Amino acid sequence: MAKGLAFVALSLIIGVLQSANAEVPAIFILGDSTVDVGTNNYLPDSNITANFPHNGVDFPFQRATGRFSNGLNTADFLAKFFGFKRSPVSFLSLNGTLAIKKRRFRGVNFASAGSGLLDITGQTSTQKANVVPMGEQVYQFSMVYNDLVASKGTSEAQNFLSKSLIFISVGSNDIVGNHYSKNPIPKEQFIPNLAVVYEKHLRELNDQAEAFFSTMDTLMRNLGYENKDIKYSLGNTFNITKPVIDNPQNSSFTDVKNACCGNGTLHCTPLASLCSNRHKYLFWDLFHPTQAASRLAASILFVGDSRFATPVNFSQLAEA
Repeated sequence: MAKGLAFVALSLIIGVLQSANAEVPAIFILGDSTVDVGTNNYLPDSNITANFPHNGVDFPFQRATGRFSNGLNTADFLAKFFGFKRSPVSFLSLNGTLAIKKRRFRGVNFASAGSGLLDITGQTSTQKANVVPMGEQVYQFSMVYNDLVASKGTSEAQNFLSKSLIFISVGSNDIVGNHYSKNPIPKEQFIPNLAVVYEKHLRELNDQAEAFFSTMDTLMRNLGYENKDIKYSLGNTFNITKPVIDNPQNSSFTDVKNACCGNGTLHCTPLASLCSNRHKYLFWDLFHPTQAASRLAASILFVGDSRFATPVNFSQLAEA
């Protein structure tokens, strides 16, 4: 399960908001399969989908929604912890601007399985839309912002977004994709390039909603110096995952090496083997956590100490 550990441990999880507010009015989610709720279902040419069994076996009505999980993912649990009944739906599932104009509009999920910070990540040689890259996700966010301005007016829209949470979980696909590339870029060149691309997207988001996110604590601090009102939390998924792997006896998991679906040797398909005690497994498939693992990660991000989220955890983010 080395590959699975890599994907869980290397993901970057960032929560950002502009104005402290105990009640977060909306959540906007960007990223990859760790927080995707079915975006790729709407891409006819995508080969990175999960809208089939055994995915969703523990979701209400055993429905395979497109989440790479037996049930809910980290984004779902964070939404619940912030008081939402459910996490936002995929942007591609929205019916134009109608959902945004609703009085109880609570956010949008832009995340796409297989995507990364770099637009080339997750794409195929055919140039068909296999994933929604981060650049496109940011553009979709700008479309939502424009619709909010048209619906609420500039001042109210900016106030609404300043109190909303922007949640990003991304990065592992870029790093792992480069690692297994035929012509990998040296680490000394690749990581700085990744940070530059991330900062570019940060500034694009700032132009639309005055909200920032970052791959690194240092970058977030630098941006924070530019805008003293910025509040952020940088989640350390490596520190969340590694103790469970190293000392499973201290957790509720009894299997931290094998995948529940496919046993870690096959992808999760309707014909793959399926474990019965899914709440005891850390990994759902080759690359993704189980619902139980996602709940643990979300709860630690929400109330954990500085080993897991810095400079504040996600609950403190809304109250700081």
